[in-house]
Amino acid sequence: MSESKTSQRRLEAAENQRKALELRKAGVTFASIAEMLGYRGPSGAYRAVMSALRKTLQEPADEVRKMEAERLDALLLALWAQAKSGNQGAVDRVLRVMERRAKLLGLDMPTRADITSGGQPLTIALTWGNSNGNGNNNSNSEAIPTPEAARGI
Repeated sequence: MSESKTSQRRLEAAENQRKALELRKAGVTFASIAEMLGYRGPSGAYRAVMSALRKTLQEPADEVRKMEAERLDALLLALWAQAKSGNQGAVDRVLRVMERRAKLLGLDMPTRADITSGGQPLTIALTWGNSNGNGNNNSNSEAIPTPEAARGI
């Protein structure tokens, strides 16, 4: 079972992270922050500052996301009866609201995109051998098609 988010240890860690961030904003070095707050070294102080920054940025973003979802829900509710009665304009608007809501909340499956070969079969060239030190490479190479290229896909 994991530790409660309100356990004494977690509360103290969060407070130390907040203090570390404040010290860093004041120009204190990570080494000094570590010494002042009892971290093992500068890297511990750095991690504390970065954690505090993430929390500082994440909480407002979560609130804005929640507020936007509530607005979209209200719009959906206002249009729903009209859309169900067959109003094509309302149906289109409902679908747009639903699309926006799904995008906001990350509900859609990721789209698959081929960014490596432009849809063409991909061939991988392997090179092996030794360089003779003067820039000439005495090596052998062989082009090996990917399984898709070999099947002609």
